Amino acid sequence: TAAEINQPYIFILPLAGPDPATVRAHADALGRQDRANWSLHVVMSSEHLTVTARDVGQNPRVRFIPADRVLADYLLSLPPQALLHVLHPEGTLSPLFTRVIGATAQRHSDAVLFYSDEDRRTADDTRCSPSFKGDFDPVLIRTLDYIGAAAVWRVGRLVPHIDAAARIGAARTALTEAAK
Repeated sequence: TAAEINQPYIFILPLAGPDPATVRAHADALGRQDRANWSLHVVMSSEHLTVTARDVGQNPRVRFIPADRVLADYLLSLPPQALLHVLHPEGTLSPLFTRVIGATAQRHSDAVLFYSDEDRRTADDTRCSPSFKGDFDPVLIRTLDYIGAAAVWRVGRLVPHIDAAARIGAARTALTEAAK
């Protein structure tokens, strides 16, 4: 449907240091997705941001986000209809990723989180570590890395929880400071 095709996807790529080759590889892989409305947000320390951005070059779909930016502020700046996925620096997505997630998101418009089974593969594309996941279990999601790398969050449904947590954290900080 048109809504599936226009669904915005935001892929977050956390990096520990300057790594323009990884940024370019992920941007190229995302360019092969069959949905055009994506952006890659590279999160790294401010000291590495300028160098990596310069070495990657101009790409209007790639944004660089300082790691010290407040999470709640960042999430509030994103379009609420966007689907958010955190990439593993060494991982790759199936070329059908955005098509499958987009169709699922349309069918389940009330869902906050989408997750799936995932496969790990070697450099020669040999399947080496499949991860099959069961039905949603609130206990498992709070206690284990049950979701893993194959999680997609609906920003508009996630932000109220993050915003509330940020306000509670700010109130705790203010109370702690006032008590000193």
